[in-house]
Amino acid sequence: LATQGRLLTNYYGVGHNSLDNYIAMISGQAPNPISQKDCEWFKGFNSQDGTAVTLDENGQAVGEGCVYPANVKTIADQIQDTKGKFTWKAYMEDMDKGDGGKELDEWSNCRRPKIEGHDDTFVDEVENFLSVVGFDDQYATRHNPFMYFHSIIDHDETCRKNDVPLGDLARDLGKPAAEMPSFAFITPNLCHDGHDPRAIWRHLHKCRNGEEGGPAAVDSFLNEWVPLIRKSTAYKQDGLLIITFDEADTKKGFPPGDSCSSDSCSTSSTALYGPNLNEGNPGHDDPAGPGGGKVGAVLLSPMIQPGSKDETPYNHYSLLRTIEDIFQLGCHLGFAGHQGITPLWPGLAELDKKADRICPEPKPADNKSAPTAGAERARDVRSM
Repeated sequence: LATQGRLLTNYYGVGHNSLDNYIAMISGQAPNPISQKDCEWFKGFNSQDGTAVTLDENGQAVGEGCVYPANVKTIADQIQDTKGKFTWKAYMEDMDKGDGGKELDEWSNCRRPKIEGHDDTFVDEVENFLSVVGFDDQYATRHNPFMYFHSIIDHDETCRKNDVPLGDLARDLGKPAAEMPSFAFITPNLCHDGHDPRAIWRHLHKCRNGEEGGPAAVDSFLNEWVPLIRKSTAYKQDGLLIITFDEADTKKGFPPGDSCSSDSCSTSSTALYGPNLNEGNPGHDDPAGPGGGKVGAVLLSPMIQPGSKDETPYNHYSLLRTIEDIFQLGCHLGFAGHQGITPLWPGLAELDKKADRICPEPKPADNKSAPTAGAERARDVRSM
């Protein structure tokens, strides 16, 4: 694929393990000591003194936890605020294969644990892989970042329409460009993302469902879906496909223990913005901080010269900034708005200058607040 598009050789994750990287991609929020451990328990994000969570001068929620209050926004919220001019959809492989366990919500779309409940997709494969989920269910909530924001999950109907199983993508790709979501976020299951094999399956080189794992599984997924995407009318018209990973499978250069400490990223923007938050932080004078290592990325588009290469340092905040610039959303969320972050697409430089600010801080919200009666309504969203 690198020969068919632009290879970003210095693209980095922002933390370990998975979830904090996914959260950064859609919200610009930095890792905190709980999100970096993938949130096995679906706990709320809270301030240290128990008051309403606020945002600091860098758009960072002050506190720690998993599920952010409604005043912490995502790219999905920004797109929905365009009132139908742009639309979004997230496609999650195996989301519809859950067994309906007691900790799961009843809906296969927008699938997540109950607030404060245990995430049963967080499987200890040595002890309870058979008792918790089936062989075919390799969905992971921690790879579906939209589930960690009250601004999305508090509106069940909208959430279920937009956060859907991967199988819906094949149908949507056959639609006219105007009926496709403007922004699509695609997550493979734990086999096809290269995460497995692991634990007791590793010696067999197999995923839990018996499929070949590792790089072969990644290749299989890309070989199936990339051609389908590139054949769609939306891609041929003006599409951009970005392929990357959440984190590198190494902690070389990390301090002992966790990649995020209470001093570096639990309560404020003392967490660094990147692009490489470890191993020297190329392009910046900041000291080393929490980070996810070099993962690389490939950009495919009819507007990109095949075989091109970009050695500029980028990270997941750069990805978010790119999307915000493409849709001309006017501002950037969290660390996507930091002056040291640049978009992945050089042609966006002028648009980026027009939106060179962090999104304003909304009013503080109660962490446990829900929409008032009648506040939720069905949206006329294309491709639904």
